[in-house]
Amino acid sequence: MKTLNIDAAETALFEKHGVFFAFNRQQFDEGLKKVKADPNNPVMNLGAGTYCLEKNLERFLDEAGALYDSKIQWELENNSKEDIIKFEIWNHECFYDWDISPAIEAVKPYGFTADDVKIVFDKEKHKHTDI
Repeated sequence: MKTLNIDAAETALFEKHGVFFAFNRQQFDEGLKKVKADPNNPVMNLGAGTYCLEKNLERFLDEAGALYDSKIQWELENNSKEDIIKFEIWNHECFYDWDISPAIEAVKPYGFTADDVKIVFDKEKHKHTDI
């Protein structure tokens, strides 16, 4: 599957809006310093070790959503439905435990359904098992 690499755009977006990741006190303190946070310019905890300057949160979420939407649109235009679903089935290792629920969640933003994933999974599973 052809994917659109948005790493550079994500990094630029993080820097623009004062987003950083911290998983211990030292990283948190370094992040606060980097984004110039203080009591008058606080950060918000977005979960999973992600922090953003409070004043930039709404714009960051809007721009991140638009970036993600453009990635999905590009991938829809440059791949078949089956290729996108196969990619997510492999990405979520569905052939190891036969649980397709993570792939189902991953393809929802593309407009695909659980039935779509099941059809592709059933079509491909014979290639990956002795059953």
